[in-house]
This record gives sequence, structure tokens and C-alpha cells, in this order.
Amino acid sequence: MIIDMPLIRIKFSAERDFYQKAKPFPHITIQGVFDAETLRKLSEEFPASERMGGSFTGEIEGGKFTESDWEKFGPLTQEFVSACNSGPFLKALENLTGITGLIPDQFLAGGGQHQSGRGARLKVHSDFNVHPFLNLTRRLNMLVYLNKDWDPSWGGQLELWNQEMTKAVVSVVPYLGQVVIFNTTDTSFHGLPDPIGCPPERMRRSLAFYYFTAHASTPDPRSTLWKERPGEDFLSRPSARLKLAAGHARRAVLTAIGKQG
Repeated sequence: MIIDMPLIRIKFSAERDFYQKAKPFPHITIQGVFDAETLRKLSEEFPASERMGGSFTGEIEGGKFTESDWEKFGPLTQEFVSACNSGPFLKALENLTGITGLIPDQFLAGGGQHQSGRGARLKVHSDFNVHPFLNLTRRLNMLVYLNKDWDPSWGGQLELWNQEMTKAVVSVVPYLGQVVIFNTTDTSFHGLPDPIGCPPERMRRSLAFYYFTAHASTPDPRSTLWKERPGEDFLSRPSARLKLAAGHARRAVLTAIGKQG
């Protein structure tokens, strides 16, 4: 079995109280959830960045590449994604977070394989709040890091910021086997805002999973909400305005397609 469900249930159950009381918002960083050798092999299944379906440039989200197409995943990646979207795994997540009725995203909209190279960054933000075409409310992120021998001096740490945007409360080095799970709300601000300084031949890799719930009514859909750290001023720049406009336009198209379907 690609994941050890009894072990995962034990680990998640033990961390339930910590998760729900964690600051700056409910979250956990935890090692030993998944087998290290499996994660190493998952990293080896990543394609070259130029062959991935999504790419991002610019100051806000530059140097990032993504792939969410199931048919382009290697066999181990397909098996692992299926396991993390399975009923038993969802039940373990519900026990950890206290959120019931979790639904996986079989389309991996925005999720799947992520990798970022030297100079990449992702400014602090809170994520889009409604699935682009399933009308489901986004509730959880799970990031599984796949970086063997990652040197913290290279940067690439995931930062969790407080609601006032005055400081990063948590900083997570993306070591192989590091798992981060957190609630997604309008104020769950996170990112890796400074350029990564890894060697040119290295990539910061992760698998991203997003989980949702269904309600009688969902929030008004919005795109990613970008935030400036103290001393930053990028949202007023033309490049940022173009990025935000493109995000809103893409969101509108996907929502319209979903309504037609």
C-alpha cells in the first residue's frame, strides 16, 4: 500500500488539538506521514519544467511551473494522488481539522505537481475560495514537499502570516517528507515571497492537494487575494495590475464554463 493509513490516523489524531488551536490560523507541519523512499520516487517522476502544463512569470508568482493533467503523471504519482483523495484519507483529515464532509478535487484545479527554480517566488496571498467550476467551497490545502537535501540557506520556506500582515508567524523549510496542512480562508495568508536561491540545477518540488465542502450556498467567488508585506509596494505596478486582471478574467471564464456544464 502506497500510504500507511493506520499510521496516518494515529499521527493526525494525536495532532488534532494542536491543529485547531494553531496560530496564525489552524495548521500543522508534520514529518513522517509518508514513506521517504516513495516521496523520492515521486520527485523523480516530475517532468522537465518546460513540459509542464502551467507556467507563471513576473514579480508576483514568477518561476513557478505546475501540472494537473492526470494522464501526464507517472504511475506512482497517479497512485499517490488517488490515495490522498481516498475516503479513508479524507476521514483522517476530518478528524485532524474538525471539518466534516471534505471533498477531494479530482480535477486538481491549481493543484498537482508544483516546482519552482532559482529566482522563483510566490508573494503572500490567500487562495481562491470557490472551485472554478464545481461550486464547492475551498477549505483545506495539503502540501507534500519532495526536496531531498534541501539547504535552508537557499530560501524557499513557506511562510504563514498573521491577519494584520505584520509578521510571518511560521516558516517551513521544504524538506523531503515535510507535510503542511492548513485551513483556507480569506485571511489564511501564506507564500514564499523572496526569490529562491537554490543552485540552477535544483528545483523546489511539491505535490499540492486542495479539499472542499458542499453547502446550500457558497461564498461569492473571488480570485487569489495578494498581500504586501511591510515595506513592499508591488500591487500598484502595471505588471501586478495585469496579473490581477488576467486572474479575474480566467476565473470568470472557468465559472461560466461550469455553469454551462
